[in-house]
Amino acid sequence: MDTAERARCLEVFLDLVSARVDRTPGYLLDERYSGLLGDADRRLAKHLTGILEDAESLQECASWPALAELLHSLGAPRG
Repeated sequence: MDTAERARCLEVFLDLVSARVDRTPGYLLDERYSGLLGDADRRLAKHLTGILEDAESLQECASWPALAELLHSLGAPRG
């Protein structure tokens, strides 16, 4: 296999990896990524963290399960 063929195989592989990457913002509430957030994302994460801190009192709301699922999809741990 020559260099051009290898380069093409790498290009196809990287396209496949890119297509399979989860593009959801699951990093927003994941503390491991907090240092990578921009100013706007940091402000949003701060507000959402406030909701998480009040989770116990909010769980009696009928819409809590949907909100909890959204928060989890944004990187908050379950429970």
